[in-house]
Amino acid sequence: MKKALILLVACLAIGISAGWTSPIQAENTLNAKLLLHGVQKDTSSHWGKDGWFILPNPGSKTTPVVAVAGPRYSQSNWWLELNLGVFGKESKAEALLDVRASYDLTAKWNVWANVEYYGTSKNLYVYLDATLKLGSIGRIGLETENMLYGDHQVDDYGYGPRIVVPFGSQFKLIGAYQFHPGLDKIWARVVIDF
Repeated sequence: MKKALILLVACLAIGISAGWTSPIQAENTLNAKLLLHGVQKDTSSHWGKDGWFILPNPGSKTTPVVAVAGPRYSQSNWWLELNLGVFGKESKAEALLDVRASYDLTAKWNVWANVEYYGTSKNLYVYLDATLKLGSIGRIGLETENMLYGDHQVDDYGYGPRIVVPFGSQFKLIGAYQFHPGLDKIWARVVIDF
């Protein structure tokens, strides 16, 4: 309960300070994302398998779906996943090459990256965050989320603060405010690891 209250207050503080009172922009968009992440480790080596199922803005009429899986290699302070899968939206699907990595720079600092290449549209998605561990309370940091369109749309770049509140080792709530060239975005993410 204490962590949920901390997350709520932090998200409101980020939203109020960064977005709702911003002289640059009076409007923003609220987004939600459900991320399911499964990992099967081989106890005799550093190799394993992983899979992701991601639903941005579940329940909307145009909810895209990302489903990827592949091999995972891990060491004590980092891991790398090389995935293949599909991106589906509005009854259309395209192949997706997905690379994800996490690296603990120190006991407190972590860098996390995700790069996705969309086979048909030639779009490139690039996400990067850096976070600082705040004991058992969670993490705070910065993120950048960018979509580079290969089909001649205007590229979208976003960056801003983020807060992560874990509930055990398998469930996290993440709040983020992203500044964008157009409307800024507020993200509420639920991550379930199994």
